[in-house]
Amino acid sequence: MGDQLAAILLAQHLGIIDDREFDQRFTRLLTFINTMPLAFGEMPNRFYSTDTGAMLGEDLAEGQAGWSAVDTGRLLVWLKIAAVEHPEFASFIRNAVGRFSVCDVLSDQARLQRARPGENGTEYAAETSRGYDSYAVQGYRAWGLDAPIPSAGSAASEIDIDGVRFPLEVDVTAQAPIMTTPPAYMGLEFSFLTLGPLSGEEVAGGLSSGDLMTVVYDLQARRLTQDGLPTARADFRRSEEPFTLYGTILANGYPWSTVDPGGTLFSRLDLISTRAVFALDAFFDGEIIDTLRALTADLQDPALGWYEGRYEATGAYETTRTSATNAFVLEAIAYRHLGALFPKAAWPEELGPATSVGATCRLPLATPSPT
Repeated sequence: MGDQLAAILLAQHLGIIDDREFDQRFTRLLTFINTMPLAFGEMPNRFYSTDTGAMLGEDLAEGQAGWSAVDTGRLLVWLKIAAVEHPEFASFIRNAVGRFSVCDVLSDQARLQRARPGENGTEYAAETSRGYDSYAVQGYRAWGLDAPIPSAGSAASEIDIDGVRFPLEVDVTAQAPIMTTPPAYMGLEFSFLTLGPLSGEEVAGGLSSGDLMTVVYDLQARRLTQDGLPTARADFRRSEEPFTLYGTILANGYPWSTVDPGGTLFSRLDLISTRAVFALDAFFDGEIIDTLRALTADLQDPALGWYEGRYEATGAYETTRTSATNAFVLEAIAYRHLGALFPKAAWPEELGPATSVGATCRLPLATPSPT
């Protein structure tokens, strides 16, 4: 839902839809967020039917898949942007966010969690690291919650990738992958700053998001200039198994690896990601960017949107279209025209604990005022 919300807001900014169409689309989505059933009565379910609005399970049959604190974090970022840019909707947005109970969003180790159905009730566990945890934390901070940036585990060793050294944790499978898009979201929306009292917090690889963005550009540019391999890595979706893959600079201790969520390597499925190309193009210029743009310029259906990318090995298109990629393209274009997308007026003045409301925990800036 965060991607859909971002796309609606940005389409209006860029003149793709007029004010009337914006009002209709935004109202439909906001009404759904205000009325949708919540997984375990706590947070947005991971999947909903586009026909009925009912919750769906992992098998996409009616049921509960559970919730993801990372996915909800992105939704919270864009709900805060919408509340500031469209104050006429602010009370409705505040009511929607006020429905979410965040008691179990953070684990005892202060990491973002997920919840799913278990044999003996709801099971909570730390999110499997997808690289977006530090970005998702900004969504909770935007609504006043003092949520920490996930700390890295103890470094057991280091790996050198073309002259850049990255720490490796004891359990490399729990370490966030290094990709183009996580620091890019921080740049497009927050100017590479983090909400809260510290603006340059480390987000991955021992680096701030701004430094990480520079590193991922330099490494991918070097791969093209030295090895002749156009490279733009990000997570992506496919129309056949494996359906979800992570194109990375580093994952599970292996450089330049493409892995599925379980960590299996798929070296023949390395992708020049449309999303990653737009990310690099938003912050950098030059011949490298020109080459990547040329490889992705036609990866689109004018009526239906952008494809996921082009395979490095064969040049073939991955024609799957996703809301994540198409919303990201709009973000990158809007950033080029407007600058950072999260308004300064939306930054929280202070961060604090969740507010207790009955047996639930509400985000501080979303708690309904007493009547």
